Amino acid sequence: MGKRILIINGHPDPSPERFCAALAEAHAARAEPGVKGGFRGLLKGLSVRLMVTMGMPAPIYRLAFGGFGVRALERGVLRLARIGPIRHDYVGMVEGSAEARMSWLNHAPVLGLTGR
Repeated sequence: MGKRILIINGHPDPSPERFCAALAEAHAARAEPGVKGGFRGLLKGLSVRLMVTMGMPAPIYRLAFGGFGVRALERGVLRLARIGPIRHDYVGMVEGSAEARMSWLNHAPVLGLTGR
């Protein structure tokens, strides 16, 4: 049985040309999305991979700003719902190098295939 995967594009702009949308589509391309059993069935045995995209360099976000937005989501929602393990991917400078974006778009389906 494949792993159940829920993909949420949390970007406030739903435009399909956003990198977040492309990353979500790439992840879903090799995954088996879909959940049965209602809300409780969704949470049971669920692990999380947060793929956080940003215009600034990812190390600056993590070190200078402490990743507060990610930590708030993790502590205030995911851990409260007893979801885990929680993995993180920080994708910085998304408006920069096209090669870097393609690298992430090629990596996302691998994560979807493995359910990670």
